[in-house]
Amino acid sequence: MEQLFANNDLELFDVSNDSLEMNNLAVNKGQYGEIIEMMNGKLNLLIEQEVGDDVGQMLPSIEGTDWPLPPSIANLRM
Repeated sequence: MEQLFANNDLELFDVSNDSLEMNNLAVNKGQYGEIIEMMNGKLNLLIEQEVGDDVGQMLPSIEGTDWPLPPSIANLRM
């Protein structure tokens, strides 16, 4: 949990009661820590399923870089 807070700007909103997202519940990690960890787990699972290994494959081609591309998406590089 400490690493999550140290390396990220966390936001957690109760959109049913705070539709304008004015009250960031993540500032109260003692009360909402379990929910934050659960939502982080869901996000990581989505990233794993939709992106896979983040090896720069979706970054633009920049002179001096060599982002490896799997053959399945090599044709997407612009």
